[in-house]
This record gives sequence, C-alpha cells and structure tokens, in this order.
Amino acid sequence: MKKQFIAATYPGRKIDDLILIAGAGGFIGGSLTRYFHDQGFTRIRAVDKKPLSLWYQKVPEVECLCLDLSEPQNCKRAVEGAVEVYNLAADMGGMGFIVNFRVECLRSILINTHLLEESFLAGVDRYFYSSSACAYNTELQQDPNVRALKESDAYPAMAERGYGWEKLMSEMFCQEYWAERKMKTAIAVSTTYMDPMAPGMEAVKRLQLRYPARLSKRRTIMI
Repeated sequence: MKKQFIAATYPGRKIDDLILIAGAGGFIGGSLTRYFHDQGFTRIRAVDKKPLSLWYQKVPEVECLCLDLSEPQNCKRAVEGAVEVYNLAADMGGMGFIVNFRVECLRSILINTHLLEESFLAGVDRYFYSSSACAYNTELQQDPNVRALKESDAYPAMAERGYGWEKLMSEMFCQEYWAERKMKTAIAVSTTYMDPMAPGMEAVKRLQLRYPARLSKRRTIMI
C-alpha cells in the first residue's frame, strides 16, 4: 500500500514542497523537523541562530542554516521557495531569562514581524506561530489552584511583562495578515507544567493549538 504523506496543516501538501522550520535548533523545533523528515518530505529547511554544534538535533538530508531571523535580509533568505513556515524562533531561556532579560524577549517581535512580511512577499501558503501561555492575563495565574484558562482570558490584556506582551502582539500580527492579506496563519500556545507521575521527567510540554481569531475550538497535544 502506498504511504500517505500528510503535512500537519494541509493534507494536500506535496512531499517536495519546501517547508521552513524557524528555531529548528531548539527541542520542539528539532522534533518538528524530524517529524516532517520521517513523514517523507524531501525539502526541509531548518534555521536557527545558534551554531550547529549547539542544536538539540540535526536531521539528515535537511538544509540547516545559521541565521539571525531578527534581521529582514535573513528572513528573506530563509523563506525563499517555501510554501509552509513554522516559526518557533525566539530568545527564550526559561523563567529566569524572562524576568531578567525583558528587552531581549521584546526584541523577538522583530523575528515574527520580519518573517511574516517576507513570507507574505514570497507567496507562502501557510504560516504557523508558536506562542506562549505568558500571553494570558497574569492576574488569573497567581493562585496555585488556578482554574483552567480559556481563550477569552487573553483579554482584557495583562500579559507577562516582556515575553508575554511580545507573544500577544505577534499573535495579533498573524491574525491581521490573514484578515487583511489573506495569508493563512495558525497559532499554538505552549505551557510547561510539573508531572509527578512521570519518572525522570519533571516538566512536560503541552501545546494548545488554536486558530487566529481565538476561536473556542482547540485541541491539546502532549510532548
């Protein structure tokens, strides 16, 4: 039986369509790169500003580029020929980094701003943006017994100062590129939480996939 190759966002994607993974040197970005490779896609471009020696994993037969995507000319190079873009790139290093380096966190908006614009100009079909639960109202996250957050909790906005506001603004950029310029965009929110039932694994990543208009429909993926 012939194997069915299916891209994450569009079942009609051809295996020789070029897919760009921005932030591919990270844990999730590297895993996503390997996912597409294992699905049989033959043209994958992985980009990160870290030296290749510091990437979590390098996938065979994947084009790997070291580029700082906060620079527009590097975004233009990264998206050349791409039909799908997955933006997981950001200056991020855990809560200690978020609290102590807010300027660096805010500067990550340059990555999404330039990558969105260059993707649009290059005719990219679909664009994915990796956001964070830090975009939600922080006043609703102070109690350890906090209720589960929902989409409407993002507004009125009171995001984490720095990283959260950058994510919230970048989400808005994605929404408006679809609304005004008709480039399809999707957003996911990632959360790290403690799992005492997982031996040897304290932190587990949870991704909540959602749509640009912050529709109530969503699904959760455990990593």
